[in-house]
This record gives sequence, C-alpha cells and structure tokens, in this order.
Amino acid sequence: MHISFLPTPAQPELKDRHLSVTIGTYDGVHRAHQRVIHTLINQAAREHTHTLVVTFHPHPQAVVNPSVAPPKTLSLPSEKYALFEQLHVEEVLDLQFTQEIAHLRAEEFLEELAAYGGIRNLVVGHDFKMGYKAHGTLSFLSDYCASHDIVFTVIPEQRIDGSVVSSTQIRNHLLKGEVADANLLLGYPYCVTGAVVHGEEVGRSLGFPTANLEVHPDKCLPEDGVYATWAWIDGRWRQSTTSIGVRPTFNGTSRVIETHVHDYEGVLYDQKVTIAFVARLRSQQRYDKVEALIHAMDQDTEESARRLDLEPGRHGGLVPLPSARLAHHS
Repeated sequence: MHISFLPTPAQPELKDRHLSVTIGTYDGVHRAHQRVIHTLINQAAREHTHTLVVTFHPHPQAVVNPSVAPPKTLSLPSEKYALFEQLHVEEVLDLQFTQEIAHLRAEEFLEELAAYGGIRNLVVGHDFKMGYKAHGTLSFLSDYCASHDIVFTVIPEQRIDGSVVSSTQIRNHLLKGEVADANLLLGYPYCVTGAVVHGEEVGRSLGFPTANLEVHPDKCLPEDGVYATWAWIDGRWRQSTTSIGVRPTFNGTSRVIETHVHDYEGVLYDQKVTIAFVARLRSQQRYDKVEALIHAMDQDTEESARRLDLEPGRHGGLVPLPSARLAHHS
C-alpha cells in the first residue's frame, strides 16, 4: 500500500491512471466505513482501476468548527493505515487538513485529485458532504459525477441491532465503558497502543505486575474501570486484565493505564504493546485495605480469563496493528 502524507505534486505519469476513489475522515474505520471500502474495491476490480482512499488529519471539524470537533480520535493515522492495508486498499492519500483545503470548493478539490489519476468511480457514505461550507452535497456530487462520466455510489446508513454505525456512536459507547457495544459497531476490538514506561510498581508489590502504557494524548480511552483485554506481545495475543483510572486506593491523581498480562514474566519496558478491549468487568473502586484490593484483583483476573476464553484465538481478523513496513509511520 502506498501512502502520501501531504498534497505534493503527483508524478506526471499518474494522470493517465484510472481511479476508484472514496473521501472521508474515516475515524475508526468502522463497519459502515468498511462497507464503503468493500464496495470501492469491488468496483475497482470490475473496471481494472486503482483504489484510492483520501483521508485527513486532523479531523476537519478541528479546523472548520473546533467547538464541535471530537476531542479524541478513535484511530491514530498509523492505525488507520494498518486497517486500510488489511482491507486491501492500494493507495492512501492522507492530507493535512488546513484552512486552504477548507476553502476549496468541492469541484476544485476533485480537480486537484486529477493529478493522481482520472476518477472513474466515487463511493461515499450516506451523510457525506465536502468542500467549502459543505456545499458539496450528495445532490451536487451526483450532478458533478454525471457530467464528468464518473460512477457515483452512495452507501446507505448502516445499522446493527438498531444502532446507527457511526464514529460518534462508537465514541459515546467507549466514554461509557461499553466496549462490547463499541466493538460490535467497529467490527473489531477497540485497541490502544502505547510504550511501556516505568511506573510506581504498585501492581508488582501486590503480586500482579503490570505494564504501564503511555498512550498518545489524542487517543480516545474507555471510561475508567477494569477490563478483560488481549495484549499483543512478542507477535502473539495474550490474555490480560487492564485497569484505567487514578488508583483511588492509593490516592492517585494521574490517570494511568495498567495491564496485567496473565502468566507472563518477560520484561516489557520500552516496548510497544497493543491492548484490545473485550469486556468491562467493573468500575474503579477505592478499598480501605490492601488485602481487599488484592482479593478484587484476583477475582478480576479470573473473570477476565473466563470472558476471554469465550473468544479464543483473538485474533485473526481486522485489528489496527501496524505492519512492519508501516511501523515507521506510527
């Protein structure tokens, strides 16, 4: 998969290519996004065109209307690239969203894309708008594509168990700790990746050594609590229990992410570990005695293992794990 990061001039020979294109922020690359991309790839296969996903960072609303922009992202750029690669997208054009781009009319933006090839298919979601002041509505794009010999496809709203599949809905689930509901809409387990840093080693002193993860500040985290999780370590998934919170029993003030990897004795400092959330076990709780906390942690580990045993072999499916050749973009 080829990735371009900035709107630099394309190579002249690219103009002769034919493209199947989709455009969007693609935060989370959830099931509705996946439906768009699968449609795009199928059309490209039938017509022998290249697939191109045009996406943006930061979120366009952060530039256009910061007051309504999502405060945290579901997928960092490296995670989006990994998901696009697993979906077999050929090329990703990741544009830094600026005021200059925000002021481009829809037709001007599409004309700029012509430097990368002739657009033959354009596939978007049901709520897609583009261009200055969002004047590039579905109606406008339908007319534009008809006049430029472009096949225009709109993917209808996707629902699962009555819930609309959207980045906003997934974010709301996570902020309530409803990771199972978020995973249902994502189509894969919600993941966070962080470097293992030195902590106060409280868990080790209690008999439950933990990896303290330093996660990117823009990443959306589930609500404070204790979760059954999988940990990607040494090229395999391992059962784990993850706590997010301020360590109320020890009067903590800083929010930390601590993962206890079951039956693991290796040293993880300075390594990157990915945590996949499966189920919320309980909320954070303050214990008057350390012995009560140890008992609760023991129960958490047993319940976590029970929940994870119900999902064996996590995980051959879609998951935002950067491949070796994309790791330098993380």
